[in-house]
Amino acid sequence: RPASPRQETGRVLVPLAAPQRVDAIMDLALMLRPDRCAEPIYPLHVASSGPDESARVAVAERLLGGAVARAAAANVSAIPLARLDSNVAGGILRAATEFRVGAILMGWQPQRRAISLMQGIPERVVTQSTQAVLIYHPGQPLATAKRLWVLAPPLIEHHPGLPDALRLVNRIAARAGTHVLLAATDTTRRSIETIAGMRPGAGAKEPPALATWTEVTTAVARARAEGDALLLLSVRRGALAWQPSLERLPIEWTARWPEANLLIVSPPLVPANGD
Repeated sequence: RPASPRQETGRVLVPLAAPQRVDAIMDLALMLRPDRCAEPIYPLHVASSGPDESARVAVAERLLGGAVARAAAANVSAIPLARLDSNVAGGILRAATEFRVGAILMGWQPQRRAISLMQGIPERVVTQSTQAVLIYHPGQPLATAKRLWVLAPPLIEHHPGLPDALRLVNRIAARAGTHVLLAATDTTRRSIETIAGMRPGAGAKEPPALATWTEVTTAVARARAEGDALLLLSVRRGALAWQPSLERLPIEWTARWPEANLLIVSPPLVPANGD
C-alpha cells in the first residue's frame, strides 16, 4: 500500500497558451492550493524564440495579466513568468525545477486527428517531470458539475505517489462542490477507499461489481449524465498500472463529450518508501 501523502509546498505552475481558457485553468489552480497556503501561483507563458519576439512577449503579457487578475480576485498572489524558449516543453520543465513546484497544471485541447493524449508538449512534460501533472480540458464551469467521475485503472493502488494525487482529487471535489463517484475494479476501488476515504455516502448504492478495466470504462460511459465531470487517474509509461488506454481514452471522451470537463492526473514520482 502507498505511504501517506507527503508534506506539500502548495506551489502550482500553470503554463498558459490559449486566452479563452485562462479563467477556467486559473480557477482550477486555485482549487489545488492547500488550506492556509501562503505560496503564490506561478502562471507561465513560454513563447517560441525567433522572429517577432516583441509580438510574442506582448501576447504573453496579456495572457499573464489575465491570470494574475483572476488570482487577485480570489485574494491569492500570482507571480507571472514569461519565457522565450525554442523548446516550449523544456521551458515548462525548467520553470518547474527552478521554482520547486509540487504540481504542474496544463490546459489541453486535442489536435485534429490526434490518437493519443501523449503527443507533443504534454508528452514531454509528463514523461520528463517528477511532479504531479494535471492536464485539463475545460468545459462548463467546474463548480457547476454535480458529479465527478474518478476513474482509477487497475494496479494504480501500488503507485507510491497515489495518496498525493488523491489528496488533490479530494480537494478539487470539495472546492467545486461536486459529488465523487469512484469507478474502478473491485480490488482497486477497495484500496482507494481505504487510502482516500472515497466511500459511498449514507444511503448511496453500493457500486456495481466490476472485474475488468473495460467494464469500468463502459459502465461510466453508460452512466455519465450531462454536466458530469471526468477525472482519469493516470500514470507515466513504465509504471505498473500503465496501459495504452490511459492515453487513448481522453481523445475518445473529448470527441464524445466535447463540452465535458476532463482532467487527467498523473501522480508525482516519489521514492518507494514515501520519503
